[in-house]
Amino acid sequence: MISKQYLRRLQNLIGFIPEQETQGSDYLYPASDEKTNQTLEELQDPGMRLREQTIYRDFLRNRRGLLIDFGCGTGANFKCFDCPENSDAVLLGMEPDPDRSQSAMSRLKLLQHIEGIVVNSDVSFLSKIPHDITIDSILCSQVLGHVSKAEMERILTAFASSLSSGGQCLIAIPIVGEAFSVDPSSHGWKPGSDYLHLVDLRISPFEANYRTKVDDTYFNEIASHPQKDLLPVRSFWIEGLPLDMQINLPIKLGVDSLPPTLKDLVESHFEVVDIYLYSIHKLQSDVVGVGDIFVALKPRSD
Repeated sequence: MISKQYLRRLQNLIGFIPEQETQGSDYLYPASDEKTNQTLEELQDPGMRLREQTIYRDFLRNRRGLLIDFGCGTGANFKCFDCPENSDAVLLGMEPDPDRSQSAMSRLKLLQHIEGIVVNSDVSFLSKIPHDITIDSILCSQVLGHVSKAEMERILTAFASSLSSGGQCLIAIPIVGEAFSVDPSSHGWKPGSDYLHLVDLRISPFEANYRTKVDDTYFNEIASHPQKDLLPVRSFWIEGLPLDMQINLPIKLGVDSLPPTLKDLVESHFEVVDIYLYSIHKLQSDVVGVGDIFVALKPRSD
């Protein structure tokens, strides 16, 4: 089976690469999954994770070759790859935080239909995978909103050069719309640009200091060298965000809804297949200003 061959080759590859070349340098994620999930699910949008993982399952079913969960954290999304139709595929989890990658390895043992491996590394590991290994799908869930713009470009460029023909890249990112400008937590943010801020995971999302607006320089510093309980977040500016808090999610958006920050980079490498708005976060002012979108991409054929 192809899956067994790929798995053995990846295991050998990791075994022969010097440890310092596979480890994710000194990166440490600033908070536990329990803390971030409680903030997101229980307080801001209780149905977010369920909708998110339902979409992932739909797009990850019936895949072959190597399937990658980039920035996999503790492996919470591994179950989205685990279906009978993927039994001849291999799952590779990539996570730069050493503690979270260890937790992800434990989660692999719970999967029933797909085998896999986890590597403690950043995006540079993709370049070490032999070219004859078919990389069919890359899931990048809630990673691009927490890195510098330079790192975001590095990641997407690596995805584009690694994916096989017919493959897919699936990303989920936080977004911000015009109505957010009236919310107290916007701190004077104006529509038309990404909202760069730090989230203080020690307090409620409805407290004034939960979000602190920062400039590019400070955002990049914190993104590269995280501080405990302070999560850097780039909420990507998007036009035409629906204003009805009671809207049935997820809803399909037009392919031209891609945030401007991503547009040029994405469209130079990929074609946009689908965009879904799948989460709306409750804010202090009850406006619809912050949420999350899922974007499905395929490599350009030209």
